[in-house]
Amino acid sequence: MPSFHLARVVALAAPAALLAACLAPGSATESLACATDTDCAKGLRCLTHYWICVDASIEAPDPGDPGSLQPVPIAGDLLTTRGALPFGYVDAVYAPGFERIFLSYGAEGVVRVFDIASKKVTTLDLGHIPSRMTWDALHSRVLVALVVAGFSEPERDDTPHGFVVAIDPAALTASERVWVPRTPARVLPSVDRAVVHVASKMRDQADIVTLDLDSGDWLDGETVWDMELAFVPHTSGRRAYGAPVATWRDELVRVDLSAEGVVGTSERELPRDRSTCGDLRVSAEGSTLIARCGDVLASGPAIETDMTWVANLGASWIDLSFGTDGAFAYLLFDQFAGDEPDALRGSDGLGIVDMSLPRMTFSHTLHQPARRLFARDDDLLVVLDQLTLPPSTEILSLPLDHLGASAPTSAR
Repeated sequence: MPSFHLARVVALAAPAALLAACLAPGSATESLACATDTDCAKGLRCLTHYWICVDASIEAPDPGDPGSLQPVPIAGDLLTTRGALPFGYVDAVYAPGFERIFLSYGAEGVVRVFDIASKKVTTLDLGHIPSRMTWDALHSRVLVALVVAGFSEPERDDTPHGFVVAIDPAALTASERVWVPRTPARVLPSVDRAVVHVASKMRDQADIVTLDLDSGDWLDGETVWDMELAFVPHTSGRRAYGAPVATWRDELVRVDLSAEGVVGTSERELPRDRSTCGDLRVSAEGSTLIARCGDVLASGPAIETDMTWVANLGASWIDLSFGTDGAFAYLLFDQFAGDEPDALRGSDGLGIVDMSLPRMTFSHTLHQPARRLFARDDDLLVVLDQLTLPPSTEILSLPLDHLGASAPTSAR
């Protein structure tokens, strides 16, 4: 396996300058504009956002063991008051422009919104079981997948179905529910604000249904794979990536989307029979994918080079958030878990990833398990599971300048 290594060198010059910057096998420069294949010269592969030097004689290193990093205990500022947020949320999203965190509580059928400035909690009753939440393409609405328990809606027959609802993050109001002829797993945004793509939750296949939220019309429905996939939207709104829920599968699936529905699908196998471990994260600029088992892949519109394996972080994660400038990523990991983390159990480790390597370079120990985190300019917001009696959910603020030498001021 050739060795790929990304170095954070931004080059605005011509390919000749890029070659000069590529001083050693395994180094790389990042290009802000993709050149044609004919511009690629010795040892270089042209990707959408990366020029990568390749030395085929060097084997890619093994991922390594995050346990070799000595964790340092760390504490921060609790933003919530004890008991303000009940225990047992399903999903969480952060609204950076509104400084609010949205948490879905499936068992209660509500979404609770925590306002960071006022410390106030607002509860929205959505009528059914809220599960995964996603921002629309403009970051103007929170899209919520609603599961119907027992498929017992009186106006529908007893077949799997659900609803999609959109929440206004400023007014904290919910739109009318739009019916979905599948059990929704996650809503994928579209470049058209009124249109969404809904990924279904089915064990034996992955379906995507396209809806117009304004009219409530069902525009398209298509089976895109032969097994359940956990989807994440790309920041462009024009494609999504699916990680097989069956962790023994080594494929990664891409689905191209338009305002009319599914345009096409493609897949790529990870090297060395590795697995995505059932989840992915996409960087803010859309050029990097990181799978739950730590594999880093380049992302770009060209199918031929999209989902190209780059490296392994050396750690699996339960949640991962990219820093606001992309230089660092922050992850939650279980210090005592194996290769496949247990997202339901949570983690007690916080890792810092230098994306120029890319590798986890430092770790901390949290005083309570956590399942979600969000990076801001100056701190990390960590959603903790407080296991004291009675259990509750707490929001912890960790200043970036408290995280050690591996998170310098450039990370902020």
